[in-house]
Amino acid sequence: MLALQRETMIEQLLKLTQVAGQYSQRDPEFLLRLDQWLDQTQEKLKPLRSPIAGRISSQRALLTSVQDGYRHPQVENAGRSYRKHQRAVGVLVLEEIEQTLREKVDSIDGELDVLKEKVAQLLAIVSQKEPIEIPEFLTADAMDRIWAQLGSNEETRSMYLYIQAKTDRSDRHYLLGEMITQMVS
Repeated sequence: MLALQRETMIEQLLKLTQVAGQYSQRDPEFLLRLDQWLDQTQEKLKPLRSPIAGRISSQRALLTSVQDGYRHPQVENAGRSYRKHQRAVGVLVLEEIEQTLREKVDSIDGELDVLKEKVAQLLAIVSQKEPIEIPEFLTADAMDRIWAQLGSNEETRSMYLYIQAKTDRSDRHYLLGEMITQMVS
């Protein structure tokens, strides 16, 4: 699930550049597009059980409160213009969520890097003992067979069980795919 969370967050961060561009161009649709992006990001993160979805919800509520007349204390230099104040708070929200997503992606990358190292060790140890059959196309079934082979060696059993307990099937497939691709290229 980590890999899926990571990819979903990166996808949404890439879309955020368009929203930020609208602010730079003084597009009157900026706040609407920001709210749509926040809604889309929140909906994509909910099924992944990411707590960031809750953070996005609170930031959307902040945007709504500003539209209802709330004056955000961090935006004092926007002057008296209601529209400028709204846009300035929109940028604060954009920065907050972008930073939160980026930090989470960095955190996931760190976790995945540690696990990749362990999978690489498993592959190295098992491939020294017996050949690992790597098919031309890495299907889910092929990944499951390779994964089972990694656990069949007594020398790698404890590390295998650790990784299996720490990850779900999709993350194991992701990690195996990454390491096998590096091995054969």
